[in-house]
Amino acid sequence: MPTATIPAVTVVEADAYFATSPRGPAWAAVAPGQDLALLEAERWLMMLCPNPEAEGCCGDFTTAWTMAVCELALAIHLSPTAIISGRPTGMLAVQSQSLEGLSQSFFAPDQAQTSRYGIKASPVLRAFPWVGDMIGCWITRGKGSSAVIPRYRS
Repeated sequence: MPTATIPAVTVVEADAYFATSPRGPAWAAVAPGQDLALLEAERWLMMLCPNPEAEGCCGDFTTAWTMAVCELALAIHLSPTAIISGRPTGMLAVQSQSLEGLSQSFFAPDQAQTSRYGIKASPVLRAFPWVGDMIGCWITRGKGSSAVIPRYRS
């Protein structure tokens, strides 16, 4: 586990961040629940196990973290069911057809996986894939559905 602390983002910091953003009016409309929105965003991001000391990352972790928390707080406020919707996620078959060992499945457009993150990835990354662009270098868990398969020379 990293020894560096992960900063809590305050409403004052979020206000300063959104003051230079076209989403400033949308953030102002979150009041009076801005502190709760930031807390909710931090909770989701902490599930990704951020490592502020990750090597090979360019940029400043604190700046990227603040940006990600602020943007996620606003995104969750604007779309509160994006992460937890109450319906199954992933690709759900609408109809399937089989003929002599061959099968074909059809999916409704709204049920198709549109995120670049797989079904095993964190729900926050599936709902808001741009979070990975902001802090992906510092994420240690939940990046995607593919697993590393070790190769051995025989």
